[in-house]
Amino acid sequence: KHLHNALKELGLHVPTASLANKANTGFSIDHIALPRHWIVNSVERIAVDTLSDLDAYVVDACELAKPGPKS
Repeated sequence: KHLHNALKELGLHVPTASLANKANTGFSIDHIALPRHWIVNSVERIAVDTLSDLDAYVVDACELAKPGPKS
């Protein structure tokens, strides 16, 4: 709950939230947070069999417009 509140307060969203963990037994705990106004084109988990016990997570995103001033 605290993390969700912090993301909302900071104007962020987490496009990696629905990606699986390495073992495919649940959701990953590794995430990428982006400004809420960014458009996400794709998210992907890349299996890494060497060098790390974690997988890689990639987000293709772009900023289409900057948000207006807060009121």
